[in-house]
Amino acid sequence: MNESTTESQSVPCHYTNKVAEGNIKALASCSLVLLQALADLFFKSPLEKRKYLKEAIGCLASISEMVEVKRIFISSLAGELENQGENKKADEQEAQWCVIMEFASALGLGGSEDLVYMMSHLVGLKLSDGIMGLRRRFA
Repeated sequence: MNESTTESQSVPCHYTNKVAEGNIKALASCSLVLLQALADLFFKSPLEKRKYLKEAIGCLASISEMVEVKRIFISSLAGELENQGENKKADEQEAQWCVIMEFASALGLGGSEDLVYMMSHLVGLKLSDGIMGLRRRFA
């Protein structure tokens, strides 16, 4: 192993915990804007791309205010339900429901008990009312 490879793999000695904390604070200051952008991208992305977005969404959710994370989730949910339309086939509606739950689980990776409760409540609503019942509740 040559010396340049070793240097590029190690953390620079000037990168301290204080620097890391400062970087997290800086990222947290714009995390909601980034989280909203990733949420929009998530719903437009194919399955194979979403797995990469889920990790970033979870990390951003973990450093964001949970009230704002829930707001982003609810607005994304309402937008997706509005976009679904009454004319979609049952298979398409179920596929969209899976994307919504995948997004919810991504937020839950860095989420709070409240967010986990909200997601489980939505699953209960889905099971009892189906997608049309959710649309009536959130649209």
